[in-house]
Amino acid sequence: MPRLFASAITMPNLTIQVRDDAWTKNPEDAQETFDTLGTKEKEMIWVENTTRRLKDDYNYFGRYPEKVLAFFDKHMKSATVLRIC
Repeated sequence: MPRLFASAITMPNLTIQVRDDAWTKNPEDAQETFDTLGTKEKEMIWVENTTRRLKDDYNYFGRYPEKVLAFFDKHMKSATVLRIC
């Protein structure tokens, strides 16, 4: 139940969900969790025309990197990058 803890998320959030996911009660579950997030800086991307999370959701940014790159560009420019050696 991620929505139980969603209000604690205060950093920018990019959420991706398969709208008709075969394993969840979407779009209701994902939308409720998204709406509960404690940040105002949030975006939701719905993957349409599929029920397959593993094939189509998890590979989405590999096929459409411009969406995640635009989000990072908008929210990470002033962030400090930590390097772990």
